[in-house]
Formats: sequence, structure tokens, C-alpha cells
Amino acid sequence: MSGARRGPGRRVEKEVGPEFDPGA
Repeated sequence: MSGARRGPGRRVEKEVGPEFDPGA
């Protein structure tokens, strides 16, 4: 599941999943 790039303030792309949202 490539849903790690679903955030405007996301610095990680494949380090963590969509649960890690630093831009939330």
C-alpha cells in the first residue's frame, strides 16, 4: 500500500505508513 505520501507535510515516504503524519 503506497499511501505514505498522503500528506503535504510528510518527510518520510516509505519509513512509516499513513499513521505517521507530521503535517497533521
